[in-house]
Amino acid sequence: MINEELCKAMNLDNKIALGFPFTYYGILSRIMAKNVSTILDVGCGRGESTAILNHRNNFRILGLDGFMPYISECKKKGFYDNLILTDINKLPIKKKSFDIILCLQVIEHLPKEKGIELLTLMEEIGEKQVIISTPMGVHRQEKYDGNPLQEHQSFWLPNDFKKYGYKVINQGFKPLYGEKDNVEFLGLASNIVSLLACFMHPLIQFFPKQAAQMICVKNLS
Repeated sequence: MINEELCKAMNLDNKIALGFPFTYYGILSRIMAKNVSTILDVGCGRGESTAILNHRNNFRILGLDGFMPYISECKKKGFYDNLILTDINKLPIKKKSFDIILCLQVIEHLPKEKGIELLTLMEEIGEKQVIISTPMGVHRQEKYDGNPLQEHQSFWLPNDFKKYGYKVINQGFKPLYGEKDNVEFLGLASNIVSLLACFMHPLIQFFPKQAAQMICVKNLS
């Protein structure tokens, strides 16, 4: 059964986002491997992204995060089958124990060398896929929520992932979204901006500097 909090996460905006192929969630849902049952969510935060992707309760999901208030919030919402408070640089998980490893808007919170080490760890744990999303290039962010882990410590470009065998999909039109993703504060108008960004999707594949973020996927099997 889909719980009440998960239903709230699947509001109209998120249903629209899943329904269009070039939105952030549309791309994520399209590239996820088929016939999988388990997901490890590295740096789960408040869990909204995973709740949207798992709105049909198709997956068993373990969430990892280093900030206890987020873990507590996710437990109350019931988005995950299990949650672990841990340093994501270590990932105390057995090799090849999850079908898909998700690491959404997390790797930029680590120093570059730690982020590269995390790639190796996730590929060891994953059975079928590793999927990462991160801002395109420099995207400054200070800590918030009383969480020092929210500060951005590195920036990434497509070649940082391509050289490790990842396919990179550029997403979002940066001039529309703004430096600090201002579209989030536009209310209903955010849907219009998101749709306009979809029409720019083919263009930003050739001009990645104009993308707001990138989604990187590596098939392991």
